[in-house]
Amino acid sequence: TTIIIVMKSGKTNFLKVKSDEINLLYLSQIEEQKGIYLLINAFKKIKNNKVKLIIAGGGTEIKKMEDKIKDDKRINYLGYVKHEEINDLLAKVDLTIVPSLCYENAPRVIYESYANGVPVLVSAAGGSQELVEKGITGEIFKTGDQEDLLNKINGFIKNINNWRERSGYLKQKADAFATDLYVKKLFKFIQ
Repeated sequence: TTIIIVMKSGKTNFLKVKSDEINLLYLSQIEEQKGIYLLINAFKKIKNNKVKLIIAGGGTEIKKMEDKIKDDKRINYLGYVKHEEINDLLAKVDLTIVPSLCYENAPRVIYESYANGVPVLVSAAGGSQELVEKGITGEIFKTGDQEDLLNKINGFIKNINNWRERSGYLKQKADAFATDLYVKKLFKFIQ
């Protein structure tokens, strides 16, 4: 594992950790409506042993989910992750997947992913898709469509180096969502 530092236009851009492994992350509640089983079923169709799925979160369907993943050593369930540990987790992943089957307004995990230079793959359900610049900050798949989800994951895997190079831009994108900037815009709007 190597960290690559690239100089571009006089600025230092830190790229994601370069590794042979590709780590995908699901960070949400372990509930059917969050799309966890859709993701697991799609992931199991990927035959590349260098691709790993990390699942983190609590919920009412943990036992059912654990039974579903026990036969695939590439899937690692971490359990509930404390908020102060999320940045450390995101530093180890290449893609955050938000496969929700239900309406999502603006999941915090998208902002946290961007802040850590991690692109996102989200379902088209709700406002999540409005936070994604297709092909730049992530991708959007048809809600509930396992084949579309799988195709988007495979496209990400195929272009992993291009996605890793976008880490710096994603961090800049996160800055646009900073609370202090939002408050300034709000005050400007009110005046």
